[in-house]
Amino acid sequence: MKHYPLFVYGTLRSQGVYHHMIKDYIKYIQPAWTYGTLFHYAFKNDLGYYPYITEGINKIQGELVCLFKVKEIFSIIDDFEDNGIIYERILKSVFTENKIGHLSWIYFIKKGSEKKGRYIPSGDWIKEVNRGNTLTPLDI
Repeated sequence: MKHYPLFVYGTLRSQGVYHHMIKDYIKYIQPAWTYGTLFHYAFKNDLGYYPYITEGINKIQGELVCLFKVKEIFSIIDDFEDNGIIYERILKSVFTENKIGHLSWIYFIKKGSEKKGRYIPSGDWIKEVNRGNTLTPLDI
């Protein structure tokens, strides 16, 4: 059975509200990071509910998940992430704690789809949410 890596940095992380969507398809999961620029989607004055990444040089914290049943799970995730409309799934280098690089799928905001966002300098969306920002999940 083939396995495919996916870097998750927001609601699909193990502490994220939508992790349940992928948990049954994960062979293993480990802390990881990549380079980019992280934003919260901004609704009026709050932090918004979901993050997005653009190209950049900042360290973005997340998790590297190794998935199986790839066609099935990527179909689910692509629908969830509006792949091709709002986000696009691209291959990019991701690094684990031992600084070993892995080529992994990541959902980046599609160029031209960027929304008004608040820059997250810590590079860790879950950490920002856990600082007391109360965010309500979308109904899906």
